[in-house]
Amino acid sequence: MQEQLLIQIINKAINYISEEDARLISATGSNAVRIAIGYTFFMKPVFKNNELTYVLDKDFIEERLDLLEEKVDMFANYGIYSIIDMHLGPGNSMSGG
Repeated sequence: MQEQLLIQIINKAINYISEEDARLISATGSNAVRIAIGYTFFMKPVFKNNELTYVLDKDFIEERLDLLEEKVDMFANYGIYSIIDMHLGPGNSMSGG
């Protein structure tokens, strides 16, 4: 239950990007966007003993890649290049590393 809620929250981070955004960006004459994601975007959140941890899960990674590809394709339909920015990697200052 906690995992599903956390996944829904994480999904909002990429689902906030809409087709309307792509249309407006294109209308300004811009031809590139940066999609910033953290490394945990590809890692499945799991609670063990009430502690949050992240695990690698092939199916979850495929779902995430599909979601990212959907956004890249959406922008491409408007002539906009997407730059995927692995904004926070493992051991970054935000993760205490």
